[in-house]
Parts: sequence; C-alpha cells; structure tokens
Amino acid sequence: MPTTCQFYLNRAVPIYYSGEQISGKVFLTTTKKLNLKDIFIELKGFINVKWSEPSKPTSVEHNDSNDCDNIICYQGKQNLLKQIIKFDENIALNRYSKYTRDFEFTIPSEVPATCKHKYGEISYELNLILKRKSKFNKIFHERIVIRNESDLNMHGKLNEPKTAFGDGLSFTIPRSGYVPGQIVDFELKFTKLRIENRIIVNLCEKTTCRSLSPTVKVKENVRVLNSITMEKTGLCSHKLNMGRVCVPLTISVSNQKLDDLVQVSYYLEAIVLNSKRMVLQKLVLPIIIGTIPLEYEVKEQFNSAHFCYDNLAATISESKNLNNELGELEIIPKQYVLDKKCTKDGVSDDNIVTIFSESSYTNRLLKYIV
Repeated sequence: MPTTCQFYLNRAVPIYYSGEQISGKVFLTTTKKLNLKDIFIELKGFINVKWSEPSKPTSVEHNDSNDCDNIICYQGKQNLLKQIIKFDENIALNRYSKYTRDFEFTIPSEVPATCKHKYGEISYELNLILKRKSKFNKIFHERIVIRNESDLNMHGKLNEPKTAFGDGLSFTIPRSGYVPGQIVDFELKFTKLRIENRIIVNLCEKTTCRSLSPTVKVKENVRVLNSITMEKTGLCSHKLNMGRVCVPLTISVSNQKLDDLVQVSYYLEAIVLNSKRMVLQKLVLPIIIGTIPLEYEVKEQFNSAHFCYDNLAATISESKNLNNELGELEIIPKQYVLDKKCTKDGVSDDNIVTIFSESSYTNRLLKYIV
C-alpha cells in the first residue's frame, strides 16, 4: 500500500469565508522508510484561465501543415496567496510509522471567492509536501472552498430605482442590489410597440477572463440564469407590464476587481423580438449580487419573499447548537425571531423561521426549515 495522508479540518464541510481561520491536523501513515529534507504544509490559492482560438490563416499553405498549427492557446495564472508552515527538517520516517501535526492558517480578507467558469477558475487547496533527499517530492492535496461576505449596504446607492430607456420602451427595477434567493421585480412600460412583438427578460451572468500569454486578451462568456417571456397579447401602446425573476441560490457574489484575471458581473436585460424572432432592441440594467441584504429590506419587506441566502459551513459544535435552537423555538430570543407570527407550537408561512446567528458568523441572515 502507498503512503497515505488524511486532512482533519475544524469543520465538517471545508467551506470558509475570507478573513476566517483554517485549523486542523494532518495524519500521515507510511508504508516504507522515508528520508526527508523537509515536511511542510501550505495554503495555496490561484486563478487559472485557459481557452483556445483559431489563428489567422497563413497566406502560404504547406503540405505538412495541420489544424493544430492554426490554434492559439491563451492562458494565464495568478497567485492569490501562499502560506507555509514547516513541521520538521532532516527527518527519517520508519516503515509503518504514523506522523501527525496541527496547523492553522488565516485567510486574507481580500482574496476572491472560489468559482469555476467556462474559461477560468479560482481555486484554493491545502498541500502537505514531503521534500525527499534523492527523489521527487511527494505532495498530498485537499481542496477547500472560500466564499466572500459582501455587504450590499457598502456599495453605494443600490436601493434606488434604475431605468433604461429605448425606442418606445422603458425598463425599470426598484433597486440594483440583491442576494441569492431574492426576487428581482421589474416593470416594462410601452409607449409604442407592435402587437406582434415579444419581449424576453433575462437574468444574466457575465464572466470576463484575461489571459497573460502568448498575449493579453479578454474573453467573455454570458450565461442566462433565469428567463421570462412576456405574453405578446399584452404588448401594445401605453401599456405597463410587470414581472419577476429569481436569483439562483448557487451563484457567486459579484467580483469586478480590475487586477483579477477572472471577473464576475450580473445584469438584467430586456430583448424586444419581432414575429421572425429578430432582435429589434435590447435594454440592460446592471445589478450587484452580495450576501448581506440592504437594511431597509430586512426592516420593511421581511415578510415578503426577499430573504438572504448564505452558504454557511458551521463547525460540528455550532451545528449541534443550531439544531438545539431550532428544536426549541420557544427559547429563541425575541430579537432574533423576525416573523411576528411565530408561535410556541410552530411558525406560519410554511414552517419557515428566519433568525440571526450569534456565532462567529454574526449578522448573516439564515433561513431554516423546522
């Protein structure tokens, strides 16, 4: 059997937020004697982008040319963080020996969240490295997920209505800041529009990847997350149509840092089509996706469908505490129960109660099913 390594982290699911600490231990079991220069563990984060495009055709064709000669591979790599803890040096591990060490890392608060897209990805991992004297190094990997906490209240005036105007059409949303799981309401006002025209409203995610070699180039990919088609029978002059689309729970927060090779942004678009499905015009309204909702939403609209979503990975002990709290609703402090219709025997609104967590992940709005 080969030498094995197990990573034991301080939480059941390896999901952490930027600014938090990663702690745990490694457990190494050897099957043969190992003479090592160093044993160390590293926390590593990086961005990888890669895609291929056909190059311009050459003016002179050769008999030995093939399709691969006309393909250019654009790629780039950006190191986000690298932290190292050295355990031992000049050490010999005997056959069937067991080696264990504790470790602790602090995640920088400015690193972007883990994500994977068509042309690039942001990844983080723990690596236990055995640096051997006479052979190549032996490395054991453990992937982890890092998420960002983004407060929409820190992004300026996101609670104000936004409107885009076109030819005989206006497209309005009540605000431009949302969290995953929320509903985006919109209004379409027509001053002149043919009865046979159709309007499609899409919630889109745009990923922008930037290569570094062989040259700097930008590649964009647009993905439609949700879509709604307005009934064409309702499209006529001086008509107001209203609709809504849902923000998926699993999307990443907005990341538009100019120095990152991968950037993620979101927008709502209204596309006007004629009877032959040709695009007549398109109106676009950018939106910001975060994790902490706007303050006025929590106070004024909490009984609506506008809830915050947070992919929280609690420790095992915290999970047990939360389960105990949810099992005994009557002892939850009143300031944490935001649904006024909550009773001792249960809660209304399909048994959904929303509370604020008092753990180290304070001020995150969580939704639990009881």
